[in-house]
Amino acid sequence: MNYKTKIVITSLIVAFDVVLLCSIVILRNATMENNLRKEVDELVKLDFTKDRYNTPVKNSGRYGKVEATIKNYLDDYAVLLQTIVKDVNDEKLTKILSYDNYQKDGPEFKESLEYITSAKKEFNKNIDKLIANSEKKSIIDYGNDNINNARSLELYKELMLSDAMLNDLKKTQKTLIKTKSKINNIYDTSNNVLNLLAKNKDNWKLEKGEIKFKNQALYNEYNNMIKKVK
Repeated sequence: MNYKTKIVITSLIVAFDVVLLCSIVILRNATMENNLRKEVDELVKLDFTKDRYNTPVKNSGRYGKVEATIKNYLDDYAVLLQTIVKDVNDEKLTKILSYDNYQKDGPEFKESLEYITSAKKEFNKNIDKLIANSEKKSIIDYGNDNINNARSLELYKELMLSDAMLNDLKKTQKTLIKTKSKINNIYDTSNNVLNLLAKNKDNWKLEKGEIKFKNQALYNEYNNMIKKVK
């Protein structure tokens, strides 16, 4: 075998190895991208109000980075939403205008009024963040902050801005906006009711499981406020 023949054979072997290696890499990437898409499809089926999204990352490399970034965003979203659900169903809030609370914290309601102020502030901070995080801009900004590779970032955007994902987030956002209005009405009206009772502490009393007023005007004002909560 002459020198030229050896060069040709060696070149063919090297070329074959390069093609084989490229094929393996392409196949590996295609497999991981397919696995990533399947994983995101499963995430879309979960419920923000009760599920967690922090499942183990199943891919590696840039696909693993995209998967981790998506799961982190959705899990942070779900955890904050579940915190809001707990706040909305907080027994202290639901019973703040109850006979038992009037008996416990009246007639000045210092503890209850402090609770309303702090709870309302925390509630609005959390729900405003969630409403903002339901928007495309927040999703894109999060990707820009956590993914450096351009191709990976495009894949992240494609998956996070899919119709299914955006529809789920938009539906949740609409519910959040309505919830914000309703719960703030409860906070504000409860605050007004307790302040009314505190300022008129000598004009009402608790008797046989009921609150009773010494004059009709105060009774009417109290009832009108209570109707707003109901």
